[in-house]
Amino acid sequence: MTLKYPSLYVDTSPKDLDLIILQSQKFIKIYLSKCPLLPIYYIDKHFGSRINGIKSPRVFVIAIILITIKWIEDEYPSNKGIANLFKLSPIELNELEIQILKEIEYRLFVTVEDYELFIRELYDTFNH
Repeated sequence: MTLKYPSLYVDTSPKDLDLIILQSQKFIKIYLSKCPLLPIYYIDKHFGSRINGIKSPRVFVIAIILITIKWIEDEYPSNKGIANLFKLSPIELNELEIQILKEIEYRLFVTVEDYELFIRELYDTFNH
C-alpha cells in the first residue's frame, strides 16, 4: 500500500524532533516577531476543540504558521522550502494550506482589540 502523505505516518526520532523544534523556534522568531501568537489565535478561534480530530497536528500547525507569515509579511519562504525544512511533502503542505483557508473562509484579518483580548485571556489561563 502506498501512503498518500508519508510524512503523516513516519515515526520521527527524538533527534529529529529536537531539530524540528529548534527550526520551528528560529522560524517563528524570524518571521512572526510582530505577532508570535497569531497562529495560536487562528487555531483557537477557527478550530477550537476540533484540533483534537486533526490527523497530523504537526503538519497542521506548520501550515497555520505558514499562512500567518504569508498574511503579515511581504517576503516569506516558499512552500517547497518550508516543506524541506520540516521534512514534509510539498504537495501535502499546499493542500493543507488551501483546506485551512477554505475552512476559515479566508478570514485572516484580526483587529488589534481582538488580538490583545486573546493575549490577555491566554495570559489569564496560564496564570490562574
